[in-house]
Amino acid sequence: MGKADYRLLIEDFCKQASIQDIASILQGGAFQLYGNAAWLRYVEISDLCQITVDLGACTMEIPTSILVMMLESNCGGSSAYLPFLGLDRDKGHAMLMLHLPLSMLQREENLLRLLEQQLAPVMDAWRELFATLENGITQSETSLLAKGFV
Repeated sequence: MGKADYRLLIEDFCKQASIQDIASILQGGAFQLYGNAAWLRYVEISDLCQITVDLGACTMEIPTSILVMMLESNCGGSSAYLPFLGLDRDKGHAMLMLHLPLSMLQREENLLRLLEQQLAPVMDAWRELFATLENGITQSETSLLAKGFV
């Protein structure tokens, strides 16, 4: 695998997603994925594709229990997608990063469909969580855990 293989994967992805500006995506430009900003980046040292998704922000401060869940998910996950959760310090947005080996991506016929299938439930769960918090309901903070993760 290598950078040339990554380029071919991104070209196919852009065709599937009807993205005209392939160069922008290859250079780390944002695109929309199920209503959220997302970015793709090749990590040469690991020969993988890092997929970053902006899960959005809550107008309320994110409760400690959610922050703890985010940290725990980074350490205890067993997903082949190697998910990591974090916060964008400047914007206060929750961010999800997936790390997919190029060899895994090459076996997928449609990267866009894979991302939509895997990430749509996660993005919906975060939207629901933020709406719940903004409505002042705190008893369901852990509902995100019950929805599963990538």
